[in-house]
Amino acid sequence: ATLTFCSPLSAVHRLDALRTGAGALDAAAAGAASSALRQLALHHAPTSLWLLRSISARARTREGFYALLPGVLFRSAKEVAALGRTDEGHEVLTASPASDAELHQLIARASGLLVAAEPKDAARALAELVATRLGGAVAYEAYDHFSAAAAVCSAKLAFGSDSIPITRLLRGGAWHRALLFKVLADHAAAPFAAAFAVGSRARGAHVGHAYNKIVIDGESFVVDLLHEVGALYPLDSDLCDKYRRVGGHAFSSLASSHRGMVPADPRDLWGERANTRGKLVKALCIPAL
Repeated sequence: ATLTFCSPLSAVHRLDALRTGAGALDAAAAGAASSALRQLALHHAPTSLWLLRSISARARTREGFYALLPGVLFRSAKEVAALGRTDEGHEVLTASPASDAELHQLIARASGLLVAAEPKDAARALAELVATRLGGAVAYEAYDHFSAAAAVCSAKLAFGSDSIPITRLLRGGAWHRALLFKVLADHAAAPFAAAFAVGSRARGAHVGHAYNKIVIDGESFVVDLLHEVGALYPLDSDLCDKYRRVGGHAFSSLASSHRGMVPADPRDLWGERANTRGKLVKALCIPAL
């Protein structure tokens, strides 16, 4: 039998149902659905992030891109647009330069920085732009106490939804910065291939730590957007592992993964020392315990 899908998003829902729902009783159908879903994800950035925990350099964050946290229920672009605001829902970040004048201007600014720049200089310049936009450099040890919770909650309040344009954030952790770096690199014609990845840890302090990998002249680097902003760490080097919180560095900066690397939980606001509107934001965003 042949299945015909009207759009990538309807395909995702149907294939996922075959993969995990009642269709999973048929092992052959479930296997075929899983394989087809992975192939679709390679060419559709929102699906790739949701399913594979990564966006390859070839999968561009095109107009209408949105970022769902891996492991949550998949939503179509239409469903994302209809989201309201909840107390405990993780944010869904969107990036649509055609309808977001601020993002359009940020891409133009990035393009100006990258034009005629050597690839490594371009990567450093883009990293500086992203970090400056989302709270600046944070010392590795101090990242334990860095939180984007107040900024996320404030953006949700201002936009009236858990779905917020990435430009609404004035502060962000590794997840937010790596997404913005990928979006800008894709839209500003960066002279390097840029990928986005979420760490493979499913449990523990560093679940959800995100980072960007770039390839320059055949060599792969991870870009520091947090600490030594603009530093390029050769892939699998000790400095790279330290930044990604893997290997022997898996237990460093323990508190920061929950507070800064994954989409923020409003409950983090109880300890948000940088929140200048603390009482108001707490009253509006934090459910009673």
